[in-house]
Amino acid sequence: MKPTGALSVLGYSLTLGAACSAPLYAACNDPAAPRVDWFECSLSNRSFANADLRNANLAATDLRGADLRGVNLSGATLTGAKLSGAQLERAVMDHADLRFADLSESDLRQSNLQSANLSSASLERARLDNSLLAGAVLTGAKLNHASLLGVNLERANLTNADLSNATLVGARMRQSNLSNATLVSSNFSQADISQSNLAWANLNWSNLSSSNLSGSNLANASLQQTIIKWANLTYSNLASARLDMATVTGSNFSNSNLKSAQLGSAILRWVDLSNSVLEGADLRSIDAAANHVVKRTSFANSDLSQAKLDHADLSGVDLREAQLSRASVENVQWEEALLEGSQWVNGKRCFGPSIGTCSVNPPPQRPKPLVIQVAPDQIQ
Repeated sequence: MKPTGALSVLGYSLTLGAACSAPLYAACNDPAAPRVDWFECSLSNRSFANADLRNANLAATDLRGADLRGVNLSGATLTGAKLSGAQLERAVMDHADLRFADLSESDLRQSNLQSANLSSASLERARLDNSLLAGAVLTGAKLNHASLLGVNLERANLTNADLSNATLVGARMRQSNLSNATLVSSNFSQADISQSNLAWANLNWSNLSSSNLSGSNLANASLQQTIIKWANLTYSNLASARLDMATVTGSNFSNSNLKSAQLGSAILRWVDLSNSVLEGADLRSIDAAANHVVKRTSFANSDLSQAKLDHADLSGVDLREAQLSRASVENVQWEEALLEGSQWVNGKRCFGPSIGTCSVNPPPQRPKPLVIQVAPDQIQ
């Protein structure tokens, strides 16, 4: 039966509407365009510099060694794409899907990857200096030996990511999630990692000099033999963290939680631990002596109850008003330590001056001077 005119018009309208709403599909040899479909195409070593590939489908596409400088891949699908060695400087890849993509040894300097999904992506030895990855998802991503100088990773999710031996000097990482991440031997000097989650992260042998970790969660994190110089860790949570043999100089840990933390054989020089909780912490054999420094390491008003301080060098340390009840203090060096107002291991208070030793007896009260009232007319 031949369709009527009305049905023919309606059918034509539906066909035209479907054609207009459908994405633009292209063969692998067609020119670049937004929403192009190059799924599984082999385009290695090709040049697409400054091309507009917004919302394109490049899943499993081979772009190894390609020139993609300045390309617009906003919202594009690059799941499982091969981009190793690709040139992606100044590329726009915000909200792109790069899950399982291989970007190893690629150049992504000054690129925009804001809110991109890079879960389980390979970025080994990639260059991401001064790139924007705010809000990006990098769970399980491999970034070992990557260069991330001045990168913006604020609010990024790096859970279980591997950043070992990565360079993150001056990185902006506020409110990022680095829980259970591998950060061994990484350089975080001058980085802002404040208010971030680093619980269970491995930071062994890393460099945190001049970094800002204030308000961050480092519970159960491992910072063994880490270098922490002039860092800000105020109000941080380091409960049960491992800082064995760490070198800490000129850093501020005041008002922090170090309950049950491990600091065995750590070197503490000019460190502020005042008003902190170190209940049950292991500080055996720490070297906190004030020799050769301008300012003392301070545990003033801190809770060191039940802490292990055996064989520690606390010479010249400020322990005024500290809680030391039931602490283990075998063979501790107390020379010139300030203990006034602290609660000693036996629960008694140390009275002033208590320098180098706890004086549990209050100083004798001086008798008040005898004042004799003499009437003015009796004065000759």
